Amino acid sequence: MAKPASAARIVAWGLATLAACETASAFLVRSRIASAAVAAAIAEWGAGRAEVAWSEPEATAPTVATIARRAARGLGLGAAAASLAIAVAIAFRSTRFAPNRPDVAALGTGFLVALLVGVRDELLLRGVVLRLFGPLTRRLDAQIGCAIAAAAASFAEPGIAPSRVAVAALGGFLLAAVWQRDRGAWMALGANAAWSWGTGTVLRGGLVDLRGGAAAWWSADGALGGSPVAVVVLAAIACAVVADAKRRVATV
Repeated sequence: MAKPASAARIVAWGLATLAACETASAFLVRSRIASAAVAAAIAEWGAGRAEVAWSEPEATAPTVATIARRAARGLGLGAAAASLAIAVAIAFRSTRFAPNRPDVAALGTGFLVALLVGVRDELLLRGVVLRLFGPLTRRLDAQIGCAIAAAAASFAEPGIAPSRVAVAALGGFLLAAVWQRDRGAWMALGANAAWSWGTGTVLRGGLVDLRGGAAAWWSADGALGGSPVAVVVLAAIACAVVADAKRRVATV
């Protein structure tokens, strides 16, 4: 853990930056891209003051090719999780496909927004919290801290549903594990963006129009990413991650 004085400074910068991001987003609510871009820029600046780095400071600076590989692996992880959620939703017969014409522009805009929002969330909701716990070792308490931070931040949304809070907490837990595995933010950013894009824009008119059927398995706003289906899938993945961590400890 960071020393008390350092921890207080990190927390103060993290909270102040998060508040600044929310304020900027409120003023730019009519433009999703502008709102996300400004919030990402503020998060980058504030996270730097909180001593959060994209890669472990002690490690050799990664090359562009290395960063691309790490982000690509993250994109694959996020896409796999989103695909699993879609498969489970279809298996539970909680969805139906509505007539739709793919919208390439919406797909591009949606991915850009998911990426920019991911920058904000990874730096402030994972990076700051993990910085408090010190070196990026595979610590379960650090992952739980990130889950709590993500759940608390989700309450900033008006009328937040319990399933969406659970998704935020589980996502925070899993993305913290990705940070620890990657020794930085690049893989987690890719996973975050792919999950948000794959369960959002892609399914809501960008590529297909997938709508909820059984209300018990779908979110009130019609989004798969905040639904009970997503909770089940992410919880299963989290259990697998914890089991793997215990196995690794037992074999050391």
